[in-house]
Amino acid sequence: MKMRLFCYGTLQFPEVMERVSGSHYSAVAAVLDNYVCYTVRDRHYPGIRPEPGANTRGILYQGLGQLQLGRLDAFESDFYQRVRVVVSDAMERPCQAWAYVMRPECHDLLSDQSWDRDWFERLYLRDYLQGIG
Repeated sequence: MKMRLFCYGTLQFPEVMERVSGSHYSAVAAVLDNYVCYTVRDRHYPGIRPEPGANTRGILYQGLGQLQLGRLDAFESDFYQRVRVVVSDAMERPCQAWAYVMRPECHDLLSDQSWDRDWFERLYLRDYLQGIG
């Protein structure tokens, strides 16, 4: 069975997703309501946690299999848990997907600084890619 994955951080970059999962996927812009995205303290990547009224923009990848999800599970740190969420795609249609959400006991690891995709791409993406393969 093929699945969807909502990504809001480093996995939004197709080159990161391909290195980690070993595959290329079609993707569309998506929004996850009632979650907020902050930078993890002392890191260059983000985490999300529930917050009523907030929303997190990201990418919805389609067509993932169990093998690829297993690789992604291994890549994500213990800060995260993979959970089912409902996101809205670019046409504002609701879609069920997996997402990596900060574990409740790790919420204190989140800063109060929003994560900025463009900032990460400019300053850290190249080194980040070298670190994962």
